[in-house]
Amino acid sequence: MDQDRPAAVGWMWMGSRLGWDALTSAALSVILPSPCVCCGAALESPHERYVCDSCWVRAVRLKPPLCRCGHPTSETTPLCAACITNTYPYDGGRSAFHYVSPLREVIHAFKYGGRPALARQLADRVLAHVGPESGSTLVPVPSHASRIRERGFNPADELSRAIAASTGLTIHRALRKKRKTRAQAELGARARATNLQGAFEVERRYRGAVQGGNFTLVDDVYTTGATIRECASVLKDAGASSVHFLTVARNI
Repeated sequence: MDQDRPAAVGWMWMGSRLGWDALTSAALSVILPSPCVCCGAALESPHERYVCDSCWVRAVRLKPPLCRCGHPTSETTPLCAACITNTYPYDGGRSAFHYVSPLREVIHAFKYGGRPALARQLADRVLAHVGPESGSTLVPVPSHASRIRERGFNPADELSRAIAASTGLTIHRALRKKRKTRAQAELGARARATNLQGAFEVERRYRGAVQGGNFTLVDDVYTTGATIRECASVLKDAGASSVHFLTVARNI
């Protein structure tokens, strides 16, 4: 019994020290405001977190007229060039912003900077302009299990949770990424499409729910559309009635 006492005291001291360090860190975060992830300015307003108001204001919105895929178009040409010449498995979709600075830096901080809490702010900004298909079920675009372990979370899942909290829509994690692929950001448009072929499947427990269902795929960025198209194709092949998508931003 006596031999265990020094170890116990040591653990108690370590626990109290860790608690003190956490309190000190919290106090410093109040005294010394953290910088904006975009411009580096101090966040001094009580409602600001991670991103300053000035950077949010500078985010470039995608405004109507828009194609069914969310790409800007014109009053005289309702479909963009890509949708005129191609047939896609999704029924339509929307993105709130153009994927340029400063929103690009916000999304990078969210995905690669270990800031899942940014999902709440991103979702709020998206829903102020566009939203998921009415009455649909949200389906986050899945990450491979190894990528989730590396990052600690799936960005699309965090966004879906935040959107569901605001809209009351249900989330079905109906898709699984069964094969690890190269990061899409490393590839060109043609390679992105082949990279994802056969990478997704419907989760066994959701196969019945997918049939006849209406879904909105949720992701952070629509770049070439390869990921959204592959996921939509898998859902349609499994019997989904309609598949739309919603992303924070897209390339133009």
